[in-house]
Amino acid sequence: MTSIIHVGAIAAVMALLAACATEPELQTADKLDPEIPPEWTAEQITAYEQCLEDSMAQATAWEIIQQQCKDSVEANPEILQTD
Repeated sequence: MTSIIHVGAIAAVMALLAACATEPELQTADKLDPEIPPEWTAEQITAYEQCLEDSMAQATAWEIIQQQCKDSVEANPEILQTD
């Protein structure tokens, strides 16, 4: 049951991130990162923004997975026994 809840939580986070990516007032990468070379084209900035979004989704999913594993270990202390 707990794993179903965690899978649902991961799906909800991914859906939220996808919804945020479609917002029309999404900041451009040059506003997020002033180190972007001024000669970059709009396509390069868009690719950079997409990379950031993809990486954030992966980082968020990883944090959820870490918490799920911590919860699993705490809920099942018998897995630590080595009889």
